[in-house]
Amino acid sequence: MTDLQKFDFEKIQAGVKQKNRRRNLLLILGSVLVTILLFFGGRWLVDYFYYNPAAGNQLVEKDSYIFNRQLLNDLTEPNLDLKSYQISQSGPTAYDISEIYRRPLQDSGTVTRNYQIEKGRLINPTVSPFDSRDLDGFFEALFSRNSESSGDAEATRQNLRENLKGLPQSTYLTVNVTFDKDLSFTELEDWKTYSAPQAEPRWYAIRTLPLAKSGSIVTYPPVGISAFQRGRAVLSTKENKQLAEKYPLLLENNLTSQQSSWPEEKKLTTRLHSTFSYLLNQSDFWNLYDSAKGLSTPTVTQSRLQEMSDYLAKNGVKFYGVTLELSVQELMGLLDQNDGLDLVTVTGVNVFPLSGQHGQLPDVSHLLKE
Repeated sequence: MTDLQKFDFEKIQAGVKQKNRRRNLLLILGSVLVTILLFFGGRWLVDYFYYNPAAGNQLVEKDSYIFNRQLLNDLTEPNLDLKSYQISQSGPTAYDISEIYRRPLQDSGTVTRNYQIEKGRLINPTVSPFDSRDLDGFFEALFSRNSESSGDAEATRQNLRENLKGLPQSTYLTVNVTFDKDLSFTELEDWKTYSAPQAEPRWYAIRTLPLAKSGSIVTYPPVGISAFQRGRAVLSTKENKQLAEKYPLLLENNLTSQQSSWPEEKKLTTRLHSTFSYLLNQSDFWNLYDSAKGLSTPTVTQSRLQEMSDYLAKNGVKFYGVTLELSVQELMGLLDQNDGLDLVTVTGVNVFPLSGQHGQLPDVSHLLKE
């Protein structure tokens, strides 16, 4: 072998060794990078395939679960406002959620719900999603209405009159009122103008299925719409013209100048239809409740919501009840009129005493039907 050939051979060997070193270095760097990605991104990769309640969606920047829950609250819970909440991740695909609700007119009357979401399933709820006391008075009018109950209803109203006499006239109440017949929005406004002009409506109970025959069993809560978009935990929403057109009036910050001038009836019914339309598209959210274990009361399901939406599209919006905030004096006047009323149920009481008179206040627990 000549010196030139020997030099070329050594040069080739050196090149091969250099390539092997580079390859080994790249393999080591790649392994380190993969390890780092798995260490820091493994949870994200696993979470990607399951529902994340803290993630955003087409309408909100984050915490889409809470946004959906608040819309569901608007439909199903007239007397609870979401005061605060917390979503924390406890492990891969596992989240702890705490929600604190305030009862209107009751600063100390809060309800806390704690539960977990794991692999897209709602588990271990400590409180059922619905408080039946808040809906007393709406169940009966939703499913049946007959003359046989008129005597019992009058006796109940008379008993309420007697109980109210022990309260200061300045006391404010939250009251569920149902009517002896369904009303249009115009008829509802006329009723309020003449029967309870100083009362503030909080929630409207809306007919979403025909009156049931005698003996029918209630299988899900009544549905309605809040009078105002209030009581919601503030979330950062996305401003999007296409979404505003798809779900008009669902978001207050997407209200156009033209929509601002709409009559109140059109605003309310438009927001109601947008709420139904939006929630019907939230399959991941509804799957949580379909798989939930331990809920003591039934919830409105996605399929049931579709039936309600179809009923509204066919029959229009009719109101069979309303939740009001009003004084004892005005409620007494309303009971005395007895015009078009079916049932009246007190769900909240707020007495305004002088600071030194707490011990002299009458017991108001008897007004609240537990």
